[in-house]
Amino acid sequence: MWFGFDNVFIGIYLFYLGRVWHFAIEKMGEDVTLGVSGVLLAGFIYLNGTYLGEYTMVDNIWVGNPLVTVVDITLALCGLSGILLTIRTPRIPVVNYIGEHSMVFFVAHYPILMLYKMIRSANVRTLRGHWDDYAILVLILFGVCFLLVPYVEKVPWLSGRWKKCKM
Repeated sequence: MWFGFDNVFIGIYLFYLGRVWHFAIEKMGEDVTLGVSGVLLAGFIYLNGTYLGEYTMVDNIWVGNPLVTVVDITLALCGLSGILLTIRTPRIPVVNYIGEHSMVFFVAHYPILMLYKMIRSANVRTLRGHWDDYAILVLILFGVCFLLVPYVEKVPWLSGRWKKCKM
């Protein structure tokens, strides 16, 4: 689909999976979360070793049974994130900022990428094999996404940051 909108549904699933998993981690506590995450990661390793399904987001291609692939992705993401959050890894400011605002980067990068590719192809030059274009594109992508974060965060249905009700 145009501008990669066919990936929106898996993106929405992953976004809300993160919200639900964060809520579950808060309720379970660190010790239980570490144990559950270990089991989830073991399930991912087993499923990934026995089942050869995959999802390629770039092309929106499902290989194998989509339901099993989504379960595999869910096990991996929840297992790894639960372990990393409970073992108290040191914070890396830029990486954590991108992680906290990942939907902005996830949604905004593709239209920017397509616009850049269209501009370059209008000048009869493709991105293939031109590392200078990749370096420029990475700087543009991250720069624009960092600038977009405050504006997207103001819109609750885009950011998922709803105002909390005081009781």
